[in-house]
Amino acid sequence: MYIRLEWYIMPFIIDGHNLIPRVPGLSLDQIDDEDKLIQLLQEFAQKVSKNIDLYFDKAPPGNVRKKKFGRVTAHFVSETSTADAAIKNKLKSMGKAAKNWTLVSADREILAEARSRQVRTINPDEFVRSYLVEQGTVEESPGTSPDVHISGEEINEWLDFFKGE
Repeated sequence: MYIRLEWYIMPFIIDGHNLIPRVPGLSLDQIDDEDKLIQLLQEFAQKVSKNIDLYFDKAPPGNVRKKKFGRVTAHFVSETSTADAAIKNKLKSMGKAAKNWTLVSADREILAEARSRQVRTINPDEFVRSYLVEQGTVEESPGTSPDVHISGEEINEWLDFFKGE
C-alpha cells in the first residue's frame, strides 16, 4: 500500500448522497445511510489525517445544521436548497484557497464549478476504490469491477470477430 501525496496536502469536500450508493454495504434506501457514511469517513479521515466537509440534501425540518464528527463536518442542507448549491457556495466563498481541496462528486455542475476554481476532483467510484478500499476503511464488494458499459451491438461485433466472420 502506498500513500497518495494529496492525502498530505488536500482536505476533501464530499457530496454525500452521491457517494453513498457507491460504497459497498451502503444504500440510499437505508434509514441510517448518512450515519453509516459519516462513521466510515471518520475512520478514513483519522487514518489519513485529513478533514472532510460532507454535504447531504433534504435535511428533515428542524435538522438543518452543521455538525462536527471528529475530522468530518457534516452539512445537512434544508429542503429549500440542495447540497449541490451548498457545495458551489462553499467553493466560491473559499476563493483561491479552494484549489487546496479535493472534491468527490459525479455531479457535472459541481465539477465544472470546481474545475473553474482549480479544485482537484475525483469520481466517487474512484474515491471508494483508491481511497476507502486501499486504506481498509471498506472491503471491496465481490464482483466489483470498473464501471464499463458495452452495448449489445458492440458485443455482437466482438463475437463475430472472434468467430472469424
